[in-house]
Amino acid sequence: MFNDPVLCLFPSPRRGALLARQGLHSSLLYRTAPIANLIRRITFLRSIMSTFMTKSCFINAAAIPTTACRLFSSTTSHQRPAFSTGISIRRHARSTIRTSPPLHRHIPHASATQATPPSQSATLVRTVISQVVSLSILVNIQAFVAARLAALGITFPAPLAAMLLIFFVLSLTRYLGHSQTVDWACMHYFTPGVAFLSRWLAVFFVPNLVMLPLAPQLPAADLAKIAFIIVAGFFTSLFSSAVTCSFLRFAVRKTTGRTPPKVISQTVTSTPPSNMLIGSLAAIIALTLAFSVRAASVTCLPAKIFALSATVLTFCIGQRLPRQLKAVFHPLITCTAGTIGLMALLGSATGLGFTTALSSYYIRTAGAWGGGNVLATLLGPAVITFAFTMDAQRKLALARVVEVVGTTLAATLTALFGTAVAARALKMTGASRLLVVPRTITAPLAVAIAELLGANVGLSASVVALTGLLGASIGATVLSAARVKDPVVRYWDPCPLPFWFRLLHKKSSWCE
Repeated sequence: MFNDPVLCLFPSPRRGALLARQGLHSSLLYRTAPIANLIRRITFLRSIMSTFMTKSCFINAAAIPTTACRLFSSTTSHQRPAFSTGISIRRHARSTIRTSPPLHRHIPHASATQATPPSQSATLVRTVISQVVSLSILVNIQAFVAARLAALGITFPAPLAAMLLIFFVLSLTRYLGHSQTVDWACMHYFTPGVAFLSRWLAVFFVPNLVMLPLAPQLPAADLAKIAFIIVAGFFTSLFSSAVTCSFLRFAVRKTTGRTPPKVISQTVTSTPPSNMLIGSLAAIIALTLAFSVRAASVTCLPAKIFALSATVLTFCIGQRLPRQLKAVFHPLITCTAGTIGLMALLGSATGLGFTTALSSYYIRTAGAWGGGNVLATLLGPAVITFAFTMDAQRKLALARVVEVVGTTLAATLTALFGTAVAARALKMTGASRLLVVPRTITAPLAVAIAELLGANVGLSASVVALTGLLGASIGATVLSAARVKDPVVRYWDPCPLPFWFRLLHKKSSWCE
């Protein structure tokens, strides 16, 4: 039934007694029941049409429902109803209906009463605003942690410290029984930024690779030794992780007598960039190139926008390549090569040369910035988002905690000390040794570790990129040939954990 005061007119002794106590006589109920049904129907129609009433509505808002509510509203013992007879009620109802046009001319189709979904532009604006707010929070967290570390005189990467701090706070809050609060906070304040940074993580890594042509030249012998360490270290880390994980799984089953639960890989597929985005970036590049040529400068604002748009456009084009081509030309490769080519075009068009144009792309001097600085700035917040990734994967980690932790420690020790021993045995120079130390760390953390060690960031980033691309290309094939089927080895991605060296057959987060 409908929740309306006029329903009180239905002939019912129970309702009659109730209204009698409110000042209405029960006999009035029975005499006015037909009229009450009529008013009920009119009020019901009005309640339907009230959702789409406009200024030209044919029913006066104060005519039927207001009168009905006044007529049958609660009264005290000192008040009387507005009408005391059924005849008065009947006349009022008839006069109200006569003053209204026919109902069937004004009632729209049922679909018109449904709520219209928000437009695409409104959804886009709302998404952009939520992402900007979330990114601002992450950037401010990094700045706060960096300031505190500097004040305490501690030399440690601020993004890594912020990631550990956030993960500790999330874990402690869940342990205290406030999981719903954590989920709500992550959903409203961090999820938009985490999704944005995860989608474009590879782009934030590109500026260090684009600056490779300006990096110090290494001896040819050191380049050959670095290549050997990358390939040999890949197979060593891969099989040592597989053996360790299989041994720990057997030990857990032998000790506890139960089989560890299965870990199901969650494959995340992302949609390629739209044609509208690619076309818009191409138009921006053409327009800013014209302004840069007119200004004959590579440091003006149009030139910086050109450099930023060039990186994003070439990455989008790399993502739109067919799967067969992407296996050879990874989006990271096409983005790096395409950005270098477009910066060469900018230098040639302005007449300032390739070296000058590329030097303005990513400036490490304080107070100056280029197009690459905008992307590299977001690399720190991208590291912080690993805390939320670890929090989301906590159930999977706890399900196989022995294998995951044991395999992580084994892979860490093997990669860290094995790389150092191999570099010393090959008699590499000190600068070359520092380049290969962070080779198995996930890309954003590798940049922070390279800066901490004092190594060339661009060369260290290239070593990490080659290691990741090698694992993404042939890692799964090698494991299948070796009949390694353990899901922790094949599907688990330990990139988010600090110093959690990824199993190299698995794509790192920026290779997705």
